[in-house]
Amino acid sequence: MKNILFVAALTLFACTAKGQLATPPTTQVVKAVVPNIITLSVPSISPSASYANATELVDGKEAGPSDLTVTSNKNWQLEMKADANFVEATTLGTMPIAGGLFKMKVALSSDYTVSTGFDNYTQVTTSNQVIISTGTKGIKTVTVNYKIAPGLTYPGGAYSNNVTYTATQL
Repeated sequence: MKNILFVAALTLFACTAKGQLATPPTTQVVKAVVPNIITLSVPSISPSASYANATELVDGKEAGPSDLTVTSNKNWQLEMKADANFVEATTLGTMPIAGGLFKMKVALSSDYTVSTGFDNYTQVTTSNQVIISTGTKGIKTVTVNYKIAPGLTYPGGAYSNNVTYTATQL
C-alpha cells in the first residue's frame, strides 16, 4: 500500500514539476468609434456700450470684448450675422445696423486665421460673413469686439440686436 501511495505521489510531483500547459497567444481588436464633434459657446453676459456725450454717439464706442469658445476635433470656420435692426426694449423703436452703425473685429491668434478685413472694425451685415476662415482643432477662444455708433439720429433707450454665430467643421 505504501508503494502505491509513493508511486501516486511521485507521479503527481512529476506532473506539476513539468509546469502548466499554456494556450498560444491570442489577439483581440479593441475599437474606438470617435465622432466629429464641434460646439460653440458664447458668454451669458451680453456686451454693451454706454455713451456719455454726443462725441461718443457719433464716433462710436466699443462693446466687448466678448470671448466665444469653439471646441472641435477637426479644423473649423466661424460665421456671423446680425438682425437688420437694433430694437429698443420699451418703445420698440429701431436703429438699423447698416451704414457703419454696427461693426465688429476679431482679435488675432495663432489658433485661427481671421478673414480679410475682420482684424479691423468691419461692417456687420444680415448675411453670414466668414470671420474665421480656418480655426485649428482643440478648445479655442475667439475674442470679438463690437463698435456701435448710433449718431444723433435715435432717441435714448436700451437698444439690442441678436448676433448669430455658426461654427462649421472643414
